[in-house]
Amino acid sequence: MSVSEIYPMVCGLVIKRLAPSADDSSIASKVKEAIKDELVSRYDDDASQSTAALCALLDPRYKMLAFFSSTQRKLTHSELESRMDELPLRLPSESKSDDSVTSVKRRKLDYLDFGSPDNAMQAQLDFSSTN
Repeated sequence: MSVSEIYPMVCGLVIKRLAPSADDSSIASKVKEAIKDELVSRYDDDASQSTAALCALLDPRYKMLAFFSSTQRKLTHSELESRMDELPLRLPSESKSDDSVTSVKRRKLDYLDFGSPDNAMQAQLDFSSTN
């Protein structure tokens, strides 16, 4: 299990597994409700700014953050952007203009680019042929 799986699992529990069912006994229903209440109380807007939420955003499986509310998605995106602003980047030596600011923002995301699909496929073929 990775950190990026924490919130999808918690939300899945709260929404699906801990939902009341007609087949539940009164004790089972009370236990489900207590667990659900405890999870929800720990899962507030601050959670969307946590490391686990950022990991989910960067994980291709969960990057849409479908398990979050729209407010939490916005907060998570804002948190990632603010943390990226803290990353040290080399600025071009030329004077700053609107174009250079845009290029700096683009470079912040360059580390997420793993090349074109053709390059990735060729690298995989090269790796497979050497082993």
